[in-house]
Amino acid sequence: MILQTKVVSDDGGKFFNQIIESTSLNGFNGVSISRFSDRINTYDGEMWWLPLNDEIRETRFNQQRFYDFLFNQARERKEYDMPQAIKSSLDALDKLPFGLHGPTYNSEDFSKFFCSELVAAGFEQAGTVGKVNASEVTPIDLCRWKIYGDTYYHLKGDSTKRISRFNSMSPSKWDV
Repeated sequence: MILQTKVVSDDGGKFFNQIIESTSLNGFNGVSISRFSDRINTYDGEMWWLPLNDEIRETRFNQQRFYDFLFNQARERKEYDMPQAIKSSLDALDKLPFGLHGPTYNSEDFSKFFCSELVAAGFEQAGTVGKVNASEVTPIDLCRWKIYGDTYYHLKGDSTKRISRFNSMSPSKWDV
């Protein structure tokens, strides 16, 4: 998630962009904040920007709750949750007969975070999406949620790569 931070000592409206993510960075595995310009220079992989849909941003996105939630996770130095990240990608055994959950199902747990779980939880806290199980949301799931504008931007990596089924699925499929 990219956050704009106003320069406190400046009355001219200057800002800088920061990124908040759950990753391995500077010797820490978990939720951290860094300058976006530094991160884009050192990140090894694909990087996209998916702007929220204008209607959602104006009517359902509580920016203050979103930022407060994300900053609190970074302030508390929540660790990266590798076991939940792995289980979130293994959906085949999530559902059992009679409404039971299988061995790969993650119950929502915010004691630690993996990357897309942090973003999904932030969107839930901000009212952008309804109640979801953020601990079951993978990065591609997040990209497929129908909450974005029509266009996304490829910032780094192989410019021929595309996000399959971008902006095509209701977040309600990830309900608790």
